[in-house]
Amino acid sequence: MPRTALPASGQDRLPIAESGTPGEYRKLCPDSTGPTSWLHPRVLLRSRNHLVAKLHDPVARLREEWLRVQGVPGGEARVDALRISEHAGRERTAFVVLGDTGEGDASQMAVVPGLLKVARGTDFTVICSDVVYPAGEAGDYEAKLLCPYRDLPGPIYGVPGNHDWYDRLTGFMTHFCGAEQAPDGDIWAGAGVRGRLASILWRSSDVPKPREAHAVVQRGPYWSLDAGPVVVVAVDTGIDGAIDEPQADWLLQVSRERPDAPKILLTGKPPIADAQYRPSPITGHRHRGRAMTVDDVVRDPRHGYVAVIGGDIHNYQRYPLTLEDGRQIAYIVAGGSGAFTHGTHKIPRIDDERAGVAAQVLSHAGARVEVSEVDSRLFPSRAWSLHWFARRFAHTLPLDGPALSYVDAAALIGDALGLEPVDPTARETLARYRVDGMPLHMLAAQALFFRPLPAPGKLFQRFTSEFLDWNDAPLAKSFLRVDADEERIRLRCYRATGWLHDEVYPPVEEDVSIPVR
Repeated sequence: MPRTALPASGQDRLPIAESGTPGEYRKLCPDSTGPTSWLHPRVLLRSRNHLVAKLHDPVARLREEWLRVQGVPGGEARVDALRISEHAGRERTAFVVLGDTGEGDASQMAVVPGLLKVARGTDFTVICSDVVYPAGEAGDYEAKLLCPYRDLPGPIYGVPGNHDWYDRLTGFMTHFCGAEQAPDGDIWAGAGVRGRLASILWRSSDVPKPREAHAVVQRGPYWSLDAGPVVVVAVDTGIDGAIDEPQADWLLQVSRERPDAPKILLTGKPPIADAQYRPSPITGHRHRGRAMTVDDVVRDPRHGYVAVIGGDIHNYQRYPLTLEDGRQIAYIVAGGSGAFTHGTHKIPRIDDERAGVAAQVLSHAGARVEVSEVDSRLFPSRAWSLHWFARRFAHTLPLDGPALSYVDAAALIGDALGLEPVDPTARETLARYRVDGMPLHMLAAQALFFRPLPAPGKLFQRFTSEFLDWNDAPLAKSFLRVDADEERIRLRCYRATGWLHDEVYPPVEEDVSIPVR
C-alpha cells in the first residue's frame, strides 16, 4: 500500500495542551478522590452479568417483561407507544449527545463546565450508553446523573448500554421510564445446565424506587423522537449487541416512517468502532440469505439514515462511509463523556485494502462502500494517545520507562501504519529513524504497546486504558452538539481537557455539516 500523509486521525490539528491552569471541575465532585478502580474485585463481581450472559442471555425476555409491566403494547401499536412527540413540529432543533458518562468521579465532571455552555439553547439531551458505572444501580443515579446534569436545559433521555443491564436494567427503568414495578424475579432463568448455572450466578437487583423529579416521558429502553426536521431513533443493544425480534419489528416500522426526513440512529453498540465492523445482528430476520443486522436497516435507502451515533468505546471516532449509490452516512463513536479514555493508538489503518473498514463491510454485508483515513477522525488522535499512555506508564515505574515525546509518537504511528506524518518535525524524525534505526526508548514503546506479548503482558495490552486511568488535566473527553434544520444537520464534537481555558471556551474538535436537501 502506498505511503500517504498521515491525516487528522493520526495527528491532532491542535494538540492537547500539556500544561495550563486546572479547571474548576473537581469542585463538582467533592467526594471523589481518584479514578474508579475498574479492575477491583468488587467492581468485577458487580459486573459479572457480562460474563454470565455468555452462558445464557436473558436480556430479550427481560426487555419484553419491562415493556409489559410498563403497559407498552406489542405489534404495530408499539410504534406510537414508544414515540416521543414533545419536540415535533419544530422548524429547527438542537440537542446534546453524551456517551458513557457515569463514572461519577472527576473524569466525568470535567465534561460538565463546557457542556453547560455549549448546551445553551438546546431542546434536550441524550445519554447514549452506560449511564451509570459499574453496574447501573438505581442508588448511583443521584451522584452520576441527577447532580452533574441538573442545570442542563430540557429533558434528558437515555439509551442503555451493557453496564446498565448488569442490574437487570432496574436503575435505568426506574429513573428514565418511571418504573415502579419490576419483572418477576425468575424471568432470567434458563433451561439446561448452562441456563441453571447462569440463573444462580446472574446478579439480581433491588426493587425500583419511585422515579426522581427529573424523569421524563420515556416508556422503554428504545424509542423514537420526532424533532421536527430530523427523527432520532434509539435502539437497545443489551449486553451482547444483538437486537431481539420484537424490537427489530419496531425498528423496521419506525424506519419506514417519514421517508422524507433524515434520521439519526442512537445505539449502545456502534456498528463501526476501532476500525472494526460490528453491525449488531437481528434475531428472526433475514437479509439476502443471511441474518439481518441493524446496519442493514441503516444503509437501506428507503429509511433515510444520515448518521449513526453509539457509545461503548470511550473516545470520539467518525467514519464517513460513501455508499455505492453515492449517499454518505456518518458512523460516529461518541463515548468520551466521562469514563476512562480508551486509547486509539492500536486502531489499525482505516482504509487498508485487505482488512480495512470497506473490506470488512464487503465481506460481511456484501456492500461496497468507501472510507478513507483522510476523511475519518479520531479523538484523541493515535499520536497523542500513544504519547500520553506511554508517559502515564513511565510515571508508574521507579525508573524512567518508555516515555515518548509527541513527535516520537507521531513517527512511531506513521511507521506502524505505513503513513507519512503531517508534522514536518515528525516526518524528519521518522526518516532519520528509518536510516539510523530506532532508539531504545522507541523500541521499548513499540514492544509494549504494539507487538504481541505473552501473559501477563497480554493482559496489560488488553486493559491498558483501565490500568492507566487518570483524573488530572490534560484529559481527552468529548461530547456532541447536533443542530438540524430543513437544509442541513450540523454535528460538532467538543473537547473537554480539564484545563480552565477550555472550560470557559470549549474547543471544537470537529465540525461536520451533512446536507439533507
